[in-house]
Amino acid sequence: MSIARRILAIATAVVMMGCGGKTASKGTLFLWGSDINLKFTQYVADLTEKENPHILYLPTASGDHEDNILRWESLCKAIGVEPHIMRVWVDSSAEQTFEQMIKQADAIVIGGGNTLNMLGIWQAQGIDQMLIEAMQQGAIVAGGSAGSIAWFESGISDSRPAGLSVVEGLGILPFSNCPHYGDKAKRELYHQELESGQIEGGYAMDDKAGILFSDGEVVEAVTYDPEQRAYFVQAHSGKAVVEELPTRLLLAEGAIAEGEYSVEMIGKSVNELQGADGALEAFVAKAGAEPTTRVEAMFRHKDLAAVVHDQYMDLFGSYVIRYIYNDRGTWHLMGEDLGATVGESEVLFREKATTMLGQAEEKYKK
Repeated sequence: MSIARRILAIATAVVMMGCGGKTASKGTLFLWGSDINLKFTQYVADLTEKENPHILYLPTASGDHEDNILRWESLCKAIGVEPHIMRVWVDSSAEQTFEQMIKQADAIVIGGGNTLNMLGIWQAQGIDQMLIEAMQQGAIVAGGSAGSIAWFESGISDSRPAGLSVVEGLGILPFSNCPHYGDKAKRELYHQELESGQIEGGYAMDDKAGILFSDGEVVEAVTYDPEQRAYFVQAHSGKAVVEELPTRLLLAEGAIAEGEYSVEMIGKSVNELQGADGALEAFVAKAGAEPTTRVEAMFRHKDLAAVVHDQYMDLFGSYVIRYIYNDRGTWHLMGEDLGATVGESEVLFREKATTMLGQAEEKYKK
């Protein structure tokens, strides 16, 4: 069943937590914890149920920063759709009005950045009302970080100088919001504001988790890292109570299923792995890792292994996934990937294992 049809089937069965009798605007919102990324761009495209959807990107919160626009163009290229961008730093020589651009969109993606500045520009230009109208008429509206906070009553933001603060959103969803919930400072301020009664209960998302809403009700929470989740948080007897939402892991088509691979947690340095056998022996002997490099985990699927290590963590801020193939007892290095966490590395392994295995078998004619 398509995601859009699942909305119709599921939304009527989902109880909106903590609503307190307030109503939300009609329409579909998909909101997440960080900035634009490949998995959620594909998810938004799938929501439209169109082969070549018109997805409009608003980089307002970043001041129409060119790096963000280039990132959006690369994401659209990766999923095979044409990139559309609505810049607000324009003059009257622009060929289309904001309203014309918004009305053409099947989906609208709001980028991250400064929430207050973004909302100020939207309200001055009337863009906020254009977006609400587009959503009510069927366009999918999506966004992360500032692009998430905007749709709630309030949210935890770094939009002001000298520290985090609470900012007001458009109130389309009658809750508070805390994106980047894995950030300790933001999480603690969110809890403090809830416990003091300054803000209503609401939804929090780790960077790689998002929530799909239909007419104000939760349809599903999704993630592309099994270590990251979405939550409903409210104060009870003066204390913040966190309820983790059931969160579906997004996997690319063709990913190997649970039970088709094994996971071994290692947690040792390369130096400590001297004398290991099999794939670990090949990694230690052939990968050129420093003795102090820490190997966190190893995944196995048939004759393919992937060793997750931290040699370039300081350089890339990510783990390295080293693929190794067993050709009749001889292990061969097969390439690398980057994964921000061990959990994300596991997802990448599941998605690429079949392709990597096929390439290895072809190369070594097994």
